[in-house]
Amino acid sequence: MTIDFITKELLRTLITSVSDEMGVVLVRTAYSANIKERKDCSTQIFDEEGRIIAQGAHIPMHLGSMFGIVTSIRSHIKDIREGDVYISNDPFGSASSHTNDICVIAPFFYHRKLLGFVANTGHHADVGGMVPGSTSSADSSIYQEGLRLPPIRIVNAGRIDDTILSLLQYNTRDPQMLIGDMKAQIGACELGKQRLTEIIERNGEDVVLAAIEATLDDSECETRLAIARIHDGEYTFCDYLDCDGIRGVEEPLPIKVKVTVKDDELFFDFTGSSPQVNAGINLVKSGLLSAVWYTIKTLTKPDIRINDGFIRPITVYAPEGSIVNATLPAPVGDRGNTAQRVVDVILGALYKALPRKAAAGASHSTMASICLGGLNRQMEPYIYVETNGGGMGGRYGKDGIDGIQVHLTNTSNLPIEVLEHEYPLRVKRYGLRPDTGGAGEYRGGLGIERCIVPLGHNPEFALSLDRHDYTPWGVFGGAPGCGMRVTVNGEEIGIRSLGVLNPGDEICLCTPGGGGYGDPYQRNPARVLVDITEGKVSQASAEHDYGIAISDGHINIEETKRLRSRRGQR
Repeated sequence: MTIDFITKELLRTLITSVSDEMGVVLVRTAYSANIKERKDCSTQIFDEEGRIIAQGAHIPMHLGSMFGIVTSIRSHIKDIREGDVYISNDPFGSASSHTNDICVIAPFFYHRKLLGFVANTGHHADVGGMVPGSTSSADSSIYQEGLRLPPIRIVNAGRIDDTILSLLQYNTRDPQMLIGDMKAQIGACELGKQRLTEIIERNGEDVVLAAIEATLDDSECETRLAIARIHDGEYTFCDYLDCDGIRGVEEPLPIKVKVTVKDDELFFDFTGSSPQVNAGINLVKSGLLSAVWYTIKTLTKPDIRINDGFIRPITVYAPEGSIVNATLPAPVGDRGNTAQRVVDVILGALYKALPRKAAAGASHSTMASICLGGLNRQMEPYIYVETNGGGMGGRYGKDGIDGIQVHLTNTSNLPIEVLEHEYPLRVKRYGLRPDTGGAGEYRGGLGIERCIVPLGHNPEFALSLDRHDYTPWGVFGGAPGCGMRVTVNGEEIGIRSLGVLNPGDEICLCTPGGGGYGDPYQRNPARVLVDITEGKVSQASAEHDYGIAISDGHINIEETKRLRSRRGQR
């Protein structure tokens, strides 16, 4: 049936608001700081065929992680019934991109007719495995990364299956937290079904379904128009992960992409990327799709919502068994840094096809994740997990933002007050790292330093870091940002280390700064002076990187001329 523009837009907004409200309910009812504070969760709505209809504006890493969950459910469960809820976290079954992300999905019926599914995913702090937090670069197979669940029924005709809850409780180091979050996820699905029922009852089933089809077609049209503005051609780029981080293998791991732009379609080919490795930094296909979709959205039409229409003009190929399309039994728990690097190589390739104003220096592009696990003051297990921000790349007309999550991470900062209240830990230092942003006409953003001390116990730790050797690159003459660094009591350790801390040990994460944009000598000297005043750039860096001399809090014009003339002589 045909549908008028106003009705279509109202229903599009209403349906999208359902996925957003599901996310709000999940965050407000969750038990763990990981979801209720850091908001490491996402929501989606699918139609009966499994097409993405709408998803909440949450974590970009989750954009494609549930892409094939409906197909997976149909292959495992033959009797999909009203009142059921299913869970799965199998990275190789299109339910998530690593085992910590558990998807909860419920079929939506209207007058006993299956119309679609509502779903959400949340990062659970621990699902078993060889280390607290379940995520480790040192894993050599998926079987070391905790409980791996195919689609199973957790709610049967409206009643929670206590046997499944017991299974989950027995396979986590923090059962109370996992079960609390799981029930919040189930509640969010119930809210989604209720809201969709209200929309259909108010507007009619045929009208709502017609609006959905029209919305998907509109998204496809918008995406094709945006792609058509990119110059046709083939564009390539290569960047590297520092290493796999274990067993003495220190060789960099390439990630390569060839992007073909043809009329209003995009083709991505990741041939030439590293083969999958026996370390937890592999990426499954659903995680690769998340990275590709996110990057295209940011470069073409940032306000468009990703749904089935958006993805129709985009084709992605990656060889099976590669680090960006891993196959069983590859470990994938620490896949985030690889996904971030995928974003960087796509940006690096497509900046060549876009106006100069659209380019930016590389951002810190590492998950910068730390996990600490042990026993709290009540001798109960705890799992502290956090991804830390860093510097954003400098862009045309603007410096990079300091100390921010970038690209696929998008989780909130965990306030010191919450961290110290929830866990037996103390934050000794937390602030920006001076001189870490790449010099440029527009400076890269600064990385951060976060130092944590365990109180009265010996926690295990696991790190998921990158950009130590292959630091964030600059563009158009901008300098690279400073790299990743992590220390224990002042001694530098590996970026993918495992270990145990003693009470009073100080572990410090020092995250990378962003790459600069443009020639540093073109930077307005007044802006350099402001950076010095705010403690973001040292006087030594001002002289060496920008050719600007500062005396008594003012720009020394004569000395600045001399410094800049020396650069010309070099």
